[in-house]
Amino acid sequence: MSKEFSGAPQFVKYFAPLLDALQQLGGSGRVDEVRSVIAQRLNLSEEEQSEQLPSKTQARFDNQVHWARFYLTKVGLLGSSQRGVWTLTKKGQAALPLSDVQAKQLFRNISSTFAKSKRGKVAEPVGHDEEPITEESSLVGQN
Repeated sequence: MSKEFSGAPQFVKYFAPLLDALQQLGGSGRVDEVRSVIAQRLNLSEEEQSEQLPSKTQARFDNQVHWARFYLTKVGLLGSSQRGVWTLTKKGQAALPLSDVQAKQLFRNISSTFAKSKRGKVAEPVGHDEEPITEESSLVGQN
């Protein structure tokens, strides 16, 4: 992980590649399409893409991409008007290109909002690679 992401969860490094992938796909894409574009752009080997989480429930790469999508949706850069299709919003288009420093700042802003929510008893996850997020999880549809 680059210096810019120190102190942030690993999934933050996927913010920009995820936005870029959706732009490359014309503004929206199915999960498998987005995942494929990200892996290709980052030159990730099949081994890197299939490395499992310690829980063996999901590949770390998939988990990280889903966490990135969750956070980017919370800040309004992504939408999902159709199940299984991720969409770049106008706000997301305006954020391109997203630098590493901007990605980390976005994470800080979102985390701050989650912390405030937690104090108000409406807790949101901070995100890590021990809690898998999938399209079937309870987080789907939260925008």
